[in-house]
Formats: sequence, C-alpha cells, structure tokens
Amino acid sequence: KAEPTTWTPGIEAIGTAAASRGVDLTVETTGIVKEIQFKANDHIEQGQLLVRLDDAVEQADLAAAKTQAVLDQQALERAQSLRKSGAGTQATLDSAVAAASTSKSQVVKLQALADQKLLKAPFSGTAGIPRVDEGQYIAPGAAVVTLQDLDTMRVDFTVPEQQFAALKIGQPVSFGLTLDKLPYRGAITGIDPKIDPISRLVSVRAEVTNSDGKLSPGQFLQVRVELPKEDNVIAIPQTALTTSLYGDFV
Repeated sequence: KAEPTTWTPGIEAIGTAAASRGVDLTVETTGIVKEIQFKANDHIEQGQLLVRLDDAVEQADLAAAKTQAVLDQQALERAQSLRKSGAGTQATLDSAVAAASTSKSQVVKLQALADQKLLKAPFSGTAGIPRVDEGQYIAPGAAVVTLQDLDTMRVDFTVPEQQFAALKIGQPVSFGLTLDKLPYRGAITGIDPKIDPISRLVSVRAEVTNSDGKLSPGQFLQVRVELPKEDNVIAIPQTALTTSLYGDFV
C-alpha cells in the first residue's frame, strides 16, 4: 500500500566542471629562466614566486638609482636648510626639489622593470606541469604554467527552455559521477537570459565546493537541480507505470 510522502522533484542534466579560477600564467618580458620555484601539483599561495628570469642588469640599475635618490634627497634637505637661513636661493631649492622627484620616479620605474622578471601567483591554487626549463630563453606571452583554483568548482550545463521558468539564482544543485550518487552540493550562480535559437536550451552555471579535491576541470558530471518540495505525493516504482495512446496508468 502506497502512502503519501514529501517528494523533491528536480531537473536532470549533464555538466562540465571547471575551476572557479584558472589561467595560463605568462611572463611580461623577455629573458632567460634563472629559477623555477615550484613543481607540478604544488599548492601555490597568492603572491608566491614561481619563476625568476635573469635580472642582474635590472637589479644593478635599480641599486644605482636608489643611491642617486638618497644623494638627491640629502641635497634637497641642505637646500631647504639654506633657504630657511636665507643663504640659499629659490632657484637652487627648486632645482633640488626637481632632482629629488626625478630620482624617486626613476627608482619606481626601475623597480617595475625588475618586477617584470618575476612571475608570481595572482591567486592561490594548484600548479600544473612547468612548461619551461632553467636556462631557457622565453618571450613575452609565453605560457609558463597553468594555475587552477580547485577549492571551488563551477559546472556549466543546459536545460530545456520549458524548464527555464523553474530556474532561480541560488537554487540548490546536486552533482555526482552518476545519478544514483550525487554527493556534491552547490547552487546556481548564473542563468543565461537568452535561449539558444537552434538547440532551444538554456545555459546555466552553478558552483560547488570541491573540499575533497576529487573533481577535476573538464570532467563530466551528472547534475540535478532541486525544485520546491511537494507534499502528499504518492510515489510508485517506475516499472508500475504503463504508457499508452490514451494516457498513463498504474
């Protein structure tokens, strides 16, 4: 005897997993790889140094600029002191101010050029396989490594246009490798407002926490979007339902 129960309907689909943040890191300038400070599959912290190009010339120029900036600052302080005592001219003070300002700007410029020789992680994540070797000459835009944030994954999937009205931002979603087991939980974060005119499908994006690290970018997943619960529903085995031209019956 079937008893009324509470049933949670859902929309089933197949989605593709991707890291919430994933980029191919490149260098900004030419140079020879001096140091590689990571290995494949290392966990990388934001700001961590990954690759250093040969920066001997840039560091030498920067050191010289810093020394000059110190001298110009001392000259400025002397000019200010002489001006206050009436022994110095305004023209001398103006020249000292200009020289000190120029020196500081030169230090900032050379520091920026030196920083271009360092490749640092823009966010925390997992490093891929290094694509360069020590001693290798690389050019701007050359891919060095892929960095993926695997802690949070996003899943893109599509649903038929007939179910478009049932979708909402924040709606709970379950994920798994098979429909029988959907252990991962997430929520819808984006719904494409346009329905594909050819396939008549709606693109949807959801995010899921990948705490155990078992989900990988590019992996196919079974998706089930949970709809509002319905009370007093009588559930029966699917094998008990018969379909005919006159309708469905048990």
